[in-house]
Amino acid sequence: MIRATVDGTSGPVGTTTGPAAYRCGGTVADALDPVEEGLSAEVLEFSDRAAIVVAARGELDSQTIPELNEVVGEALSRPGTRLVVLDLEAIVFFGSAGVAFLTQVDAEARARSIEFRLVVPPTSRVHRVLDVMGLIRLMALYPTRDEALSGL
Repeated sequence: MIRATVDGTSGPVGTTTGPAAYRCGGTVADALDPVEEGLSAEVLEFSDRAAIVVAARGELDSQTIPELNEVVGEALSRPGTRLVVLDLEAIVFFGSAGVAFLTQVDAEARARSIEFRLVVPPTSRVHRVLDVMGLIRLMALYPTRDEALSGL
């Protein structure tokens, strides 16, 4: 079961099966506890800002992307959403499949007129890959979640 925090109230938002291991309940810090393998995600909704944060931890690869894509797709489809933040601060593996995923989500958000921001600290593996691929200037990257949510 994927758990969301909506304006401080926690509740279920859906179920999932497959390789991704989603955390149930708790805080964002709880959701970012180490996982043995795969991917965990926490969905946070800020209705006062019309924003949704998806905090991911673990491995972002061809096996885990379909599950994360479903969660991010639901965020992009939620009526009234103006901003989706994908927090990749705790991603430990990120390769070419991750790059393709991010460019696809960025294009989908633009097509829906939704702002899409990434939390990618400058010292992270994700930042290094995006820099090598020349995508740093093409995507909205922020070093922290607070900065990604600022200005709303």
